[in-house]
Amino acid sequence: MLWLFNIKGKDEQMKIALLGFGTVGSGVYNILKTNVAKLQRVLPEEIEIKTALVREPELMQQTDVVFTKDINDITKDPEIELVVEVMGGITTAYDYVKACLLAKKSVVTANKNLIAVHGVELTTLAKLEDVYLYYEASVGGGIPVLRPMVQHFETNEVKSIVG
Repeated sequence: MLWLFNIKGKDEQMKIALLGFGTVGSGVYNILKTNVAKLQRVLPEEIEIKTALVREPELMQQTDVVFTKDINDITKDPEIELVVEVMGGITTAYDYVKACLLAKKSVVTANKNLIAVHGVELTTLAKLEDVYLYYEASVGGGIPVLRPMVQHFETNEVKSIVG
């Protein structure tokens, strides 16, 4: 969760949207809900999952999350700063992640296939839009490897990585 320290947030609550609310999405929701006290000790602001994108919102059980099937409910919401993609797949996930980045929302994903196919494009887009695309969880199960490497590369001339 250290990626949250880099988000350009306010001093109040950080509003988050989930793209998907299946096994992984509901798991993210439950972890954030059951660990509020721990998170408040380590994060600069409170976290609220405001909206979740699902195929059939009318079938979802009542929670404090607003369920929608329209990505525009997330991209056009000025309160949402961070989007967590937990839907899987490539095509729809790509379309939605790209829309979120273009809407100036930072995105977190563990979607290996999405990053393998569109990672360079989405990373470039995130930089152009001055937001973040975090995909470290898609590589090595979330072991913090990529960020230290990127920080190292910014100050050193690395010609290739093999392995």
